[in-house]
Amino acid sequence: MTLHYHFRTRTIIKPQYRPALVVLNAANHDPGWPWDAVAKQFPAFPGLQEWMGRAYREFIPFGRLLGAPAGFHAGPASPVIDEAGFWTFACSLPCRDTIEYFIERMLRQISVRSEYCQVLAPEHVGEEWELHLAQYLRDLNRRR
Repeated sequence: MTLHYHFRTRTIIKPQYRPALVVLNAANHDPGWPWDAVAKQFPAFPGLQEWMGRAYREFIPFGRLLGAPAGFHAGPASPVIDEAGFWTFACSLPCRDTIEYFIERMLRQISVRSEYCQVLAPEHVGEEWELHLAQYLRDLNRRR
């Protein structure tokens, strides 16, 4: 059985990028790949061209929470961007480097600030999992 990294975030997105995420979230219910819909309509989205070649890109933000501890995600079942611009989701995927690429090359560029942005490694799923969350919050909230 493949072990998965768990990723969750609640981040305020800059207004100019919110329409792209609305398209992304809506495209999850259409045939094809959701990020392809964003690439067609928003080719200047930060980091997107490189992102399109990444393994497991479709898992963010749509990967199911596989083996995540109870309480890891108390937000909506599907990714959502609300009226205030908060983009909230949680997902699991088998490789950490795709998550880190997404945070560093994309989320950092499109966000205003983050309430939380955390990764939990599979070896830390257990009773005290909250002690082992890799925090990206400080980095995302630092002015670029």
